[in-house]
Amino acid sequence: MFSGVPFVRFVLWLITGILIAYLNHFSVSIPMKWIIFVVILYGCTFIFHPRTFLLLETLRGIIGSIFLVVTGINLSYQYYALNDSQHFGNVSHGIAYKAVAISDSETQSNRSKIVVEVQAVRTDSFWKTCQGKAILYFQSPEKFYYGDVFLILEQTKRIPAPGNPFQFDYQGYMMYQNIFHQFHIKQGKILKIDHRPPSIWMSISLQIRRYADSVLQTSIPSSEAHSILTALLLGIKSSLHDDIRQIYASTGAMHVLAVSGLHVGLLYGIIQFLLSWTDRFKRGIVLKTFFSIFLLWSYAFVTGLSPSVLRAVTMFSLMAIAQATRRQTNIYNTIAVSAFLLLCFQPFLLFQVGFQLSYLAVVGIVYFQPKFYELLEFDNRLLDYIWQISCVALAATLATAPISIHYFGQFPTFFFVSNLIVVPLAALLLIGGLSIVVTSFLPFVPETLGYAINQIILGQNFLLEHLSNLPYAVITPVYLSTLETVGIYLFLVGISLHWFHHQRMGIKLACLAAVGYASYNIISKIMRYQEHQLWVYDLRQGTHVSFFSSENAYNYADTRLLAHHKIVQQVMKQHQQSTERKSLFFNLDSNFISPIPYVRLQEGHLWVYQNKTIFLLESGYENVPFSIDILITNHRFKISNVSSALSVRYWIADASVSQKSFSRLKQHIYSRKLFNIQQQGSVYLNLD
Repeated sequence: MFSGVPFVRFVLWLITGILIAYLNHFSVSIPMKWIIFVVILYGCTFIFHPRTFLLLETLRGIIGSIFLVVTGINLSYQYYALNDSQHFGNVSHGIAYKAVAISDSETQSNRSKIVVEVQAVRTDSFWKTCQGKAILYFQSPEKFYYGDVFLILEQTKRIPAPGNPFQFDYQGYMMYQNIFHQFHIKQGKILKIDHRPPSIWMSISLQIRRYADSVLQTSIPSSEAHSILTALLLGIKSSLHDDIRQIYASTGAMHVLAVSGLHVGLLYGIIQFLLSWTDRFKRGIVLKTFFSIFLLWSYAFVTGLSPSVLRAVTMFSLMAIAQATRRQTNIYNTIAVSAFLLLCFQPFLLFQVGFQLSYLAVVGIVYFQPKFYELLEFDNRLLDYIWQISCVALAATLATAPISIHYFGQFPTFFFVSNLIVVPLAALLLIGGLSIVVTSFLPFVPETLGYAINQIILGQNFLLEHLSNLPYAVITPVYLSTLETVGIYLFLVGISLHWFHHQRMGIKLACLAAVGYASYNIISKIMRYQEHQLWVYDLRQGTHVSFFSSENAYNYADTRLLAHHKIVQQVMKQHQQSTERKSLFFNLDSNFISPIPYVRLQEGHLWVYQNKTIFLLESGYENVPFSIDILITNHRFKISNVSSALSVRYWIADASVSQKSFSRLKQHIYSRKLFNIQQQGSVYLNLD
């Protein structure tokens, strides 16, 4: 099955090892003696001739696969920064830190941030040499740059886990970049003491990107157009407005605003076209390959050597080399080689959404686009070109739609139309933007090009905005679990094998995936109809209590919380709609008819649900029932009101209760089951 594409098999086994390490929280490594044993065993298989040992090839394959799995496990363990004893997070009682900036600072929403590499930690008695990356947040008008060295007089904190279901997992997002800590710097707690760039190449790259950004800023009249062009060309997205992001996301054009494989692929195609004249020479292919790789890596330097661009440039460089050698290389093998090399250097790339989307999109385009293109033929060159672009968009979307829905919870229905607009224009803007930078020393040329590009971008935004306002432009919310996503991909693989390759195994795989998907959903619904739960969310804006029945989610919240509609929409509704429950909201500060037994008392709010007594206590305890199953307290509650006679099974301090108040509360009621939402995140209890 993998005879012509060995690296596909290699990368799959390597990924298996990385996933095993992930399931063990990157805490397990295989001892070196066992690795040496596997290598020796593999070498021994070459002593015997295959005719003397019929299963020799099979045994060799098994040993090689084990070696790749072990390699994936150990690479992941070594890459996980907290496994290093020199990581600053493993040093206790740090009172000051010396760190160097490994990025330029970005300002957004009146707050700046910068990524730093900690070099030393000051303990009570001495400085200790350390390492490890962290995010530094500060409020300062001063701009910091790559290589700036700081003295930080602030305590570091672990990046917190998401407090609520379906909330963006910032902790996980940063963990896969090997960043686990953050600094929130107060005024006067940071001092720039030196400037020593860790890498001269990265320093040069970022200086080029800053220069390119300044040239584009002076050449593009509109700030809106400038923010889009810098995102598309340089990967600088800090100045993008939320409404622009929403328009591009709801039309399926968001990939244009993230420098990735699309941009590098377009640039590679343009370079190949411009250098096509070299084919007339005997060694022209060598010249074309050299300049193609040189120009691709030059573009990577212009973008600040961002990981997504390095990923794509590596892949297209390997493709260029494969073409230059004139060997009958399989495109899937070339893609697998690039993925294998990248994962060997950075195993955590596997868990980054950009990595997953990039490779799925490329594989989808390579596999599906030719097959879709053969379905229709056009004599008209314009119609044929439109059909080619449409097939590329359809192939990429088919390959990435399940995982996009899994991560983002929406599906843009007009992606077909939007890509007909943005893909050709992306190539035009890419050429135009680079031309502005290259001709920046000439009079009038950058301004003329900038004006033209400005009009193109504003026209593109106008079309996409109107497209996003059409009925059913985006299907939301759509939710797919990890198992459902895997099931859909297995179904897609099975159908493809049956339809395009006429393999009977394909239809069996598709049927198995469909049955598994249906069974999972049926079992989930049966379990949901048997569940009755109480949820208290991690929402510091106010008090909120939610009761889950088989079909509805009854939300009781105060006015303070309901005023934050965006938070309610993002946290509560997403979670509740994902479980196919209808969200109903009731204001605790007003009179309402409650669908479940409810009494409003002077001391708080009392519910009786599934034979459980739930009380939201806000003041005294004089009229509180003697026995309470679940007691919820918020910031209004005073510790002095605690009664020693009060019988409570579960006590929940909601997110509005400060850590200081919770510590005092814990001293008074240490014998009861306590939940601290501000520290633990949202809490749910089964009421069945």
